[in-house]
Amino acid sequence: MKKTIGWILVIVGGFFCFDCVVCTSVAFTVDDATLAERIAVLVSCIAMAAVNGLICWLGFKLKTSKGTTKPKPEDQWMTSQLPALYLQKNKTVYRNQYIGRLKSIGFKKEDAKKMFDFECEVVRKFPKQYLLQPQFTKMWFFGLNQPFFRQYPKTKADILKERYLTVSELCKIIDEAEWHFWNSHEKELPDSVWHEICEWRLKGPGAEFAIRYFEMIEEATGIPEESIAKLSSEQGNHLSQYKWR
Repeated sequence: MKKTIGWILVIVGGFFCFDCVVCTSVAFTVDDATLAERIAVLVSCIAMAAVNGLICWLGFKLKTSKGTTKPKPEDQWMTSQLPALYLQKNKTVYRNQYIGRLKSIGFKKEDAKKMFDFECEVVRKFPKQYLLQPQFTKMWFFGLNQPFFRQYPKTKADILKERYLTVSELCKIIDEAEWHFWNSHEKELPDSVWHEICEWRLKGPGAEFAIRYFEMIEEATGIPEESIAKLSSEQGNHLSQYKWR
């Protein structure tokens, strides 16, 4: 729509600019026109040409502007939501989107398929309804009234043993814990909540656990750890774009 309006303004403005030039030329070729009349026509035409030139400029800006496009709803899904949606709706489009995303960050197609199968197994074993929520990216895991991990598996050893977390969940938990470490430390928090935040923060035990978790995925699937690290980094970028802005 913007481009159409832009083209109209360019054409209209250009036409009237040309018309002003013609009028000026005619005025100066009329034999019986006085000097004052010619000057008046010239000034008038210059003013009209300036206005129409501005119209042309505005039209050109509209025609060439890319505008701002709102992100598609699916762009705001974290990667691990796609296996959960695939299992719920049994639509291959989610599997294809998952594999496409991983290939775009350097995964080999076979490794992307293995990662998809791994995360499907996690979701099958531990169904988590929040993975199906459109606003999952913006949701908060830490409620600050009680720890997030309250039932089995709640220790890191059990989480690792059970393969309890998808990559998106793990990245989201660690990222959020780091935010709370710096932004919620002055609040009146239960000791158990603060302890959990410290245990999961990015610049501390949380990152150390992530490395162990990625090593486990590598052993289970054969996917190179550097590829898994790229997926983790991509999830961090996703959170920066859609949660923290």
